Amino acid sequence: MGQSLASNTNQKWALLLAAGQGNGANGDRRGLMGCTTDRQLLGEVLTGRYGFDQAKIAGLDPQGITLSALEILFDEHLRQQVQKGDPVVVAFSGYGSYNPPAAMTPNPTWEQALPHLGLFLDGEGEDNFLPLTTLINWLQSLKTKQVYLVLDCGFSTGVEEFEGNLRGRSGGRGGPIPQKLTPAIPQPKQVWAISP
Repeated sequence: MGQSLASNTNQKWALLLAAGQGNGANGDRRGLMGCTTDRQLLGEVLTGRYGFDQAKIAGLDPQGITLSALEILFDEHLRQQVQKGDPVVVAFSGYGSYNPPAAMTPNPTWEQALPHLGLFLDGEGEDNFLPLTTLINWLQSLKTKQVYLVLDCGFSTGVEEFEGNLRGRSGGRGGPIPQKLTPAIPQPKQVWAISP
């Protein structure tokens, strides 16, 4: 991957997606923290380390990511501009799902076993999921074979804010901190060293 991305012979393209939204209402997923930061930091790595032109990096943040917005951006930014041999990076940071809405596929198929990318969460309709197979088909429609797909999907709903002494990313940062350690978790022992 590094050689292709670091070469200066072709134009380099990136599509960076952050989709970690959710409001926690009615059993909905809570907002997944860090998705926008992931998108921003990856953009910095691509420009700083691999020499990507900032104008060739497009992205969507949680507030603007919908399936229709993604289709338009993919078509205008990648499909219409990428040429043979151009390296392309597509990165997604957000929720994934192994249980797409029943309306997506009338009959169970092998595609339902693959992850679906949760785009926005005002309901759980068909427009809120992007089947991985659809994304792969979009990528295969590009004129280049130099495609790098990075999926950073959280499959937890973030219902538990705190488990033991560790907070998970999908559990949300800045959540409540317990007043004391759980009795099942042993207290750290104090060790004293006395030098002779």
